[in-house]
Amino acid sequence: MTSKNLSYKTLVRRNLSRSLWVSALTLLSTLSALLLPLFAVQQDYQREMENYTQNVANGVSYHQTPEKILHHAQEKIYSLLSFDNIPFKIIFVILALLCGIAMFRYLHDRQQVDFFHALPMNRGRLFVLNYVSGLLAVLPLFLIVYFISLGTAAAMGLSSLLTCGVILQSVLGHISFFILNYTVAVLCTVLTGNTIITVLLAIWVEFSVPLFMLMHQIWQEQYYMTYAGITSTQLAVTLGGSPAVKYCMSTSTAQDISYMADGAVTAGGMGALLYPVIGTLIVLALSYVLFVRRKSECSGVALAFSKTAVPLQVYMCLFMGEAIALLFQGIFSGQEGWKWFGLILGIVLCHAVVEIIYEFDFKAMFHHWKQMIVLCVLAAGIMFGIQTDVLGFDSYVPKESDIAGVGLRSSSDERYYGYYTGVSDPERYVMLTDPESIRRVHEIASYLVSNLREDPVEHREDELYTGIWIQYELKNGKRIYRRYETGTAILEGKLDELLTQETYLKAYMKLQHLNVPENVKDGDLELAVYNSMLPERTLHDVSLTEKADEIRMIVESLKAEQIQNARAHMNEIPVLEMRVKDNREEGGRDLSPETMSITRLDEIMIYPSDQKTIALIEERLKIAPAPLKAESVTEVRINLYEPASGDEMDTENGVPYTAERSEEHFIIQDEAQIRALVEDACVDNQVYYSGKYVEWDGLAKPYSMDITVRYQYVDGTKSDNYVHVNYPKGKTPIELLRKVTGKPLALQ
Repeated sequence: MTSKNLSYKTLVRRNLSRSLWVSALTLLSTLSALLLPLFAVQQDYQREMENYTQNVANGVSYHQTPEKILHHAQEKIYSLLSFDNIPFKIIFVILALLCGIAMFRYLHDRQQVDFFHALPMNRGRLFVLNYVSGLLAVLPLFLIVYFISLGTAAAMGLSSLLTCGVILQSVLGHISFFILNYTVAVLCTVLTGNTIITVLLAIWVEFSVPLFMLMHQIWQEQYYMTYAGITSTQLAVTLGGSPAVKYCMSTSTAQDISYMADGAVTAGGMGALLYPVIGTLIVLALSYVLFVRRKSECSGVALAFSKTAVPLQVYMCLFMGEAIALLFQGIFSGQEGWKWFGLILGIVLCHAVVEIIYEFDFKAMFHHWKQMIVLCVLAAGIMFGIQTDVLGFDSYVPKESDIAGVGLRSSSDERYYGYYTGVSDPERYVMLTDPESIRRVHEIASYLVSNLREDPVEHREDELYTGIWIQYELKNGKRIYRRYETGTAILEGKLDELLTQETYLKAYMKLQHLNVPENVKDGDLELAVYNSMLPERTLHDVSLTEKADEIRMIVESLKAEQIQNARAHMNEIPVLEMRVKDNREEGGRDLSPETMSITRLDEIMIYPSDQKTIALIEERLKIAPAPLKAESVTEVRINLYEPASGDEMDTENGVPYTAERSEEHFIIQDEAQIRALVEDACVDNQVYYSGKYVEWDGLAKPYSMDITVRYQYVDGTKSDNYVHVNYPKGKTPIELLRKVTGKPLALQ
């Protein structure tokens, strides 16, 4: 009798020989995704260097330096051999699924099952040998090709970015995710008795959860008035529900690579292995138990375990019902009945198809019609519950005593606040933890919920409306995110009290996070001040300084006045604009928080109430607020729009024009008329960054109009650009416009 050890070795060799195509495919795909692109990168690098050399020899400047060309090539090599190579990940996922199915495919053939189960070994050892055979068919070849590629990159002199940590993270990351996806394929093969069904089940397992979560989020966005975006829990389920998607979305950075190791992973860190290792252990244990208990006579049937049939069918039917309902709602927009028809149609079709697959018989499509009816009722109930908010999603406000921190952003204020980087991402809101801020935000949220059912589309024209995003961080660690829309009443009261609070301003205003260190030298930083009333390159429109002491004084002065004058800014038009840039690193990147919190700030506005800062800028930089002067304007262009003949406005419902609109142009070059038109005009930048309570004139319906000015540069040459202007409430020279256009214009 053949010894057990010999039988084990023979079985492994037999598995590898009958799956030789897997090894061949592995070698071909890894060479194509790892080694061959290296030579393409080297050729591009050499071509760029040759172009540089030729241009220098001919005395022509080149847009790249040798250092930049080399660094660009090194970055490409890094993307190929680090954990960020997405094309290789896709190939590895496909290999894992094919390999898992190939190694256990004998379970679907009665003769092969009889052969393997007749070997002198128990089921558990047989599972281990088959499982290990699959790993040996792929992973050794991957490691060989990877390290050959790594050596090739080093020989080319392009591997300086590939540190030991990056290499270790890449190798272990690719291997661990391969094993996880391979194990998923093994589980799908053990669960079924037919190879085609195994492939379909593997695809379903890999991608159904992310798709289901995305569809659910679309329904939430449509029916929940306060839905504000995907939460961390939903994102974790969306990515973590699919090993393939999680693998492809993981990167070598700390935040992206693994939500299970939040903040603990650095480039080259091993926190990325938590997800695939834990997932592999769970799926492997389940595969082992099911393999041992699997009956030999299950070969050829759809599912090897009948108890999995109903749960799988229910999940598939609910998925397809929701998908087709969403499809029909998109096709027949605004017709609610088609959504319900699509829901029922999707469940009926899916249920019938699954029944046919289970029994391999077209006559079996309605064998369990009662179950199908129950599923239709269940799906309709779930959809109705979402649509009517049975669980109280919109009305939910946490108890004040349960809140550990709050974050809030207002759409009507974000231009003025210049919100701190990351605040538009709900997962990175700056949390306010002081009791006063928590009390104010809780009071605002309670007010908003109590007025939630007022349709925001039907607001009065004279009211100012804004979107408010609120995030709660509860004491149990959970984060909740909501969006509301409200009107003037709360903007003038509770919300403004919070927005002008020092705690809020220091947390959310970009400039408040700019700290100019004492060791900064002249030239390290650059501060530019623009006259926001003047078009670019006109007289006295910009001043620049690289003196560290001047930059520090101006920044600190404006930071103090932003807090002191916060409420005044809400009613003011900006007069100056400030920009700060860090020159110590290219593009202002890769600076540690100890040197400078923010390395580039644009469009920081200065308002009339910031008198100390304005005086300091005038003293140090010799620039002061100046109005747009008629002498700088060469002509004014008036574009007047009115409805086409026969087109009328539905003033009752506020429906916009749908027909073609006629347009007339008027060119003003008379100096007196230009002076009158420019006197109180404000340019686009001032309008955009004005306080939320600043009112601007507009023409009464049916007319609309825009006015642009053409100006000249400091050297007297005329600009080809036109700058839009607008007028504060009551400042529009309406009589002059009536005279110029010959139209009975009226202000709103």
